[in-house]
Amino acid sequence: MARHDIVSASNRIKCILSIDYGTTYTGISYVFSNESDLNDISTVQTWPGEGRDRDFEWKTPTVIAYGTENGFQGIKWGFTVEPGMVSYSWTKLLLDKNAPKGKYDDPTLAKIARKGMLELPRGKSAQDVCEDYLREVRKYVFARLDKEKGEDFMKLTPMECWITVPATWLDEAQDATRQAAIGAGFASRTMDSINVIPEPEAAAICALKKLTVPGTQDSLKTGDNIMICDCGGGTVDLTTYSITATYPVLEFEELVVGEGGKCGATYIDRNLHTLMTQRFGDSFTKLDAKKTGPGSKFMQSFERVKRDFPKGFDKEKGIGPLKLTSKNPAYYDDDDGTVKLSWADMTSLFDPVIKQVIGLVEAQVLDAKGMNHSVERIILVGGFGDSPYLFEKLDAWCKDNGNIKLICPPAPQAAIARGAALRGLAGTAPSLKKQRRHYGYEVGRPFVAGVDDASKAYNDPFTEGLDKRNIAEMNWKIAKGESVTTKTVRSQSVYFTHTNGDKTTRSLELFSYNLDIAPLSTGHDRVVKVGEVKVDFSSVDLNTVPSVVSGGLKYYRMDFVIKIEFGAVKGILVFSSWIGDRQVGTASLSFAK
Repeated sequence: MARHDIVSASNRIKCILSIDYGTTYTGISYVFSNESDLNDISTVQTWPGEGRDRDFEWKTPTVIAYGTENGFQGIKWGFTVEPGMVSYSWTKLLLDKNAPKGKYDDPTLAKIARKGMLELPRGKSAQDVCEDYLREVRKYVFARLDKEKGEDFMKLTPMECWITVPATWLDEAQDATRQAAIGAGFASRTMDSINVIPEPEAAAICALKKLTVPGTQDSLKTGDNIMICDCGGGTVDLTTYSITATYPVLEFEELVVGEGGKCGATYIDRNLHTLMTQRFGDSFTKLDAKKTGPGSKFMQSFERVKRDFPKGFDKEKGIGPLKLTSKNPAYYDDDDGTVKLSWADMTSLFDPVIKQVIGLVEAQVLDAKGMNHSVERIILVGGFGDSPYLFEKLDAWCKDNGNIKLICPPAPQAAIARGAALRGLAGTAPSLKKQRRHYGYEVGRPFVAGVDDASKAYNDPFTEGLDKRNIAEMNWKIAKGESVTTKTVRSQSVYFTHTNGDKTTRSLELFSYNLDIAPLSTGHDRVVKVGEVKVDFSSVDLNTVPSVVSGGLKYYRMDFVIKIEFGAVKGILVFSSWIGDRQVGTASLSFAK
């Protein structure tokens, strides 16, 4: 292709690439803007390494091993990580470590810090490990695109990246994932961009789009209420949507506030470790994590049984190999070094997880019922969503609770990455969302003598000390459950006093709260400090703002309006600062440490 043809084509086309960074597996999809349909989206199915069960896989394991700890050069990742290597898995769960414990979170999660399992390499944060892993994924995928489309073409083609995150995550965790992707080289050029999309929303775009294709069995119709149940390795995320139009384009909106919890398929793995400890004690717990942790031959063997259960399962299955010194023949076959798992064992591993998932589903159904709506259909997606046992148990619950129709589409593990790519290609998105938490500022209000703590009051030089104010009250700008569109903006009027020699930045603390009724102060233990909204007014001409001389110093009054966009396409909170109708200076969020 001649260079002028490459430039011409690149001016017309951009690459839309989605990153489904999961707790246990990661997937990538991509499509070019001159394409138009879900069927045009490519999903990477060939990954490097010898650990694959098949010639193609929708995803690659989210696991990384560093050469410095294993005696080789560089990094191994995904299927290239071999059993016995010191490796790190489930890192994604550590990105949201500051979140308050949820009702549906796995209660054992905080107790299972073994090497490679919710641990980190010395000197690295969870974001660092995430970035290192995504860098290897990016290098592999970009090399594939260069081969497929031509290196010269890709150099000149803008890239729009969409990275998926659990909908229940704190803003800090969502931003950490986004920053890790940027640090890994995604959207590293000025012509590139990166956006965040909730995992159930991405899954909904893919699943609902398929159900609007003419001739599809049980196709969608206006007024249908559909729940997306995204069951992954670490998290389960549910969102219920109401279909508002199917022609000429699909239109839908969130019906109720979504639910979620850290109760994905890794919960089953943790239950297995608990069972092994109960049965074999030190004989199991003192084994090196290389023998028992994620990616070990033992856990790979269990993964194959877990994935298909109860298909092909009679009375008992052996998993291993694993050399144990405690050799109870009821639970261990010494001849081939395998641990025996009975049907009752398997159900005991699964059932606590299934109970949490059904609890989440039931809560969504009841929330919809509280708004005089019924859920007609549930669509299971995500890697754990493909579990036959999960489907069997959830389907039985659906039949007993209004005969809700349960569907698990083909390749449910690819739905999130494909839906995120379709979001970028076609602009398909919910027209209305339900706010998942309250947001607000701690602001000053008039001091009330005899009520407020005088030690927390301050004098305002612009009122010559006559107006005392007490910074102890929350001003919630948006409430959990409020409807949000791309035009939803909330404003907060603030002013700062500035004198010569002061720094030209000020900050305002932003807080969130995820229960239904927000408290009046930050003293509640579930109020989370999101971070500080930093306003930089160094570019403001001080001659244009009010001033007063007090105590021999000249004070300038900086009156600002801080605006937050809650429905920005970027998928993150967007801040701006205004004086009157002019946007001035900059406003950005610095997350709490």
